[in-house]
Amino acid sequence: MLRRLLIFGSDRKRGLAFASPLPEGEFLVRVETSAVAALQAAKGWQPDCVVLRVGGQDGETLELCRGIKGEHATSRIPVMLVSADRDQRLVNGGFESGADDFMVEPCHPTELLWRLRGLIRRYEAPSAALQAVEVGPFELNAEQGTARLEGRALELTKKEFLILELFLRHADRLLSRRYVLDNVWGFDSAVRTRVVDLCVFQLRGKLGARWGSCLRTRRGFGYILEIGGES
Repeated sequence: MLRRLLIFGSDRKRGLAFASPLPEGEFLVRVETSAVAALQAAKGWQPDCVVLRVGGQDGETLELCRGIKGEHATSRIPVMLVSADRDQRLVNGGFESGADDFMVEPCHPTELLWRLRGLIRRYEAPSAALQAVEVGPFELNAEQGTARLEGRALELTKKEFLILELFLRHADRLLSRRYVLDNVWGFDSAVRTRVVDLCVFQLRGKLGARWGSCLRTRRGFGYILEIGGES
């Protein structure tokens, strides 16, 4: 099956050169140099994966990532950020914007190929995540991208949603930061566990004082969502 790969970057030739090592019989490549055109392509062309090449305008790239992940029609399209700069602030900003993976250029062709395949497979694979989750006062529907707490809609980022879903599926069980990182972000050595800490902190604030306090830190071990004794 031919996979559609959408690449965004400031230079079309460099975008095509980036994709040139990939097997022609596996990927159909489209390059867009405008963020507006890239978002429209994501909606209309429905690629199997999007690669956002970060150049001088990293703010525009991160905004495009948020746009793709924030739209219901494109929220389940995997997004990979690629940059020549391994600045931790850029890495954090990328994952906070909803990116699924991050690579530093120059990318090894074989690693790039397997990462792209892994991202596509992760979103294609049948998963219990497509089923509604109801635990205590929480109601999540991953297919629709909705989350409710005591009937109230929660406005969550993609990563916050996935973290909450992970904790609800493992309610009252201690989860290490590495476990959360691997299950929400996938494998990527560029990501640090403090990114998990930041997202959990933001999630607590959105859950409110009562339920946010149930998402507890176990120093040196990880986190646990304790809702068994709440009513």
